[in-house]
Amino acid sequence: MKDPAFLFYSSDFLVGTIFMSFEQKGKYITLLCMQHQKGHLTKEQVATVCDDKDILSKFSLDKKGLLFNERLDKEVDKRASYTKNRLKNLASKGSKGVSHMGSHKVSHVAVHTGSHTENENEDTNEDTNEDAKANKNEEIHSEVIGYLNIILDTKFKATETCKGFINARVKEGATIEDFEKVIDKKHKDWEGTTMAKYLRPQTLFGTKFDSYLNEKVQPKKSQNIFIDMLESGELSDEG
Repeated sequence: MKDPAFLFYSSDFLVGTIFMSFEQKGKYITLLCMQHQKGHLTKEQVATVCDDKDILSKFSLDKKGLLFNERLDKEVDKRASYTKNRLKNLASKGSKGVSHMGSHKVSHVAVHTGSHTENENEDTNEDTNEDAKANKNEEIHSEVIGYLNIILDTKFKATETCKGFINARVKEGATIEDFEKVIDKKHKDWEGTTMAKYLRPQTLFGTKFDSYLNEKVQPKKSQNIFIDMLESGELSDEG
């Protein structure tokens, strides 16, 4: 089934289209949506939307002569890899012992069986809950490290040290979505800077995790000083 969405970084879009008219921006986002749905576009398909050179400068030609936006291709590939990884984790979860629903059923039966089997059921419940907890932790480790490797293009492994950092944050209430937010935020902040070397589990999931999670996202500086001054208000766009 076709993925219905892709990551859209609003600040990057605003900076990249700052000198476009609203009409040009509309045509540009339309072409991006077309590429997401249909893949690389023929010149004829692009021509149905526009032939504006400023917009077409945002697209490259592939080996087949089709037009595509490189950034969009990368974001689509990242999301596809991440989705595949999550589906794989969900598929394997059923083969790793009792699921959450199975654990709930065992606990429910224990309440109604009678006193002569109470101790036996309590032991069974404890074992089942421990298995379910272990499976859940393995799922979290796999998803967090998998997402980290996709976003950073790295090959970190779920070592015991790495698992320790993740477990510590989970005990504090962190969710998989929280880990993903921290990875996205710090990747955006540190990529291409001297801080890039700290894009690693022990830093991202360490004791500063909560501060990373709650800090406000800072717009990334562009390579154009004129644009930065214009956005900050130091330079008026009227003169």
